[in-house]
Amino acid sequence: MKNLTIKDVRVALTDKCDYSCIYCNIYTNKITEGKPARIMSKYYIVGNESYGLLKKPNKNKKRLTVRDYKFIFSSLRINFKTEDITFSGGDPLLHPRFKEVVEVARKEGMRTTAITKGLPLLGTKNEKEIKNKLGNLSRLIISIDTTNPIKYARENLPLMKFSEAKKILPQILKKIKTINKKDYNIEVNSVIKPYYNSKTILKENLEETNKIINFCLKNSIKKIKLIEIDSLESLKRPYIEKYVKKIKASNKNNIKIYPHRTHCPESSVKKVKKCRFSQGGELNIDFMGRSFLCQKNELFKFVDLHESIKERDEKKFINKIIKINNNIEEQKCKMINYERKQKTSTYLA
Repeated sequence: MKNLTIKDVRVALTDKCDYSCIYCNIYTNKITEGKPARIMSKYYIVGNESYGLLKKPNKNKKRLTVRDYKFIFSSLRINFKTEDITFSGGDPLLHPRFKEVVEVARKEGMRTTAITKGLPLLGTKNEKEIKNKLGNLSRLIISIDTTNPIKYARENLPLMKFSEAKKILPQILKKIKTINKKDYNIEVNSVIKPYYNSKTILKENLEETNKIINFCLKNSIKKIKLIEIDSLESLKRPYIEKYVKKIKASNKNNIKIYPHRTHCPESSVKKVKKCRFSQGGELNIDFMGRSFLCQKNELFKFVDLHESIKERDEKKFINKIIKINNNIEEQKCKMINYERKQKTSTYLA
């Protein structure tokens, strides 16, 4: 497709994670030990990019190498003018060669971002070790859902011994202060619990979010993304834009606050009927070289790029990505008609 532009690419670099967050599919997998996944919370369905990765056998044999990522980033840059690579997972900082993969993207002239909960950073003792962990990363996004250490331990580290888990958040907040004094651009993601028509829950949510905002202000963090995790109710009555409006009304400080829905970061929020790369949609690739057609499609399908990557077949690689775009372009957004159809599906973050 001539003039197709893919500005942003999201790479699920690993499915390893130190956390077991209540809204994450990986946590569900840990609990069920390979049995069919079940809902672990009254609020959430499942929510992680690694949803499909958990189903694939022999995944270790198909993991992409640093050289594979070099081919991917070079091909994307040349053919689709890609500007940004966001590393997620799991926790991308747990990838053994994370710094090298970041350097490969940087040499292609791309901006690089990593999304982490922060625990892998606690092993860094000084500036040299921080640099060794993060490399030449352009931006670091740290997820903070609460400023309450006890709540953090229960909701993010429920499989860890509680006496140890409750010590983690204060250490992470302290580490953020240290890292933010360096050359890294730090932003914050925060998951907001559904409140619907409950004034009590809404009040608690607003108070908690304002505490996070105040922490960011004190530490010169200038951007926060407030995230609405999918639930059966929020798919019918999305609320995140209204929530952000309330937060902005109660907080007059100079900080950028953005709404984000996990089921569809582009088409749902922007009220469009289709999602195309050329309209700002992301291309998603996992650590085995698979790309999914649409995060919100109940008929969840992958396009496997693995063979074209390993064979360094740029033409085949490009054609498969164009196929992904064409398939997305042809389908209407299911989220727009969700309430009318009264249909229940599993959506992914």
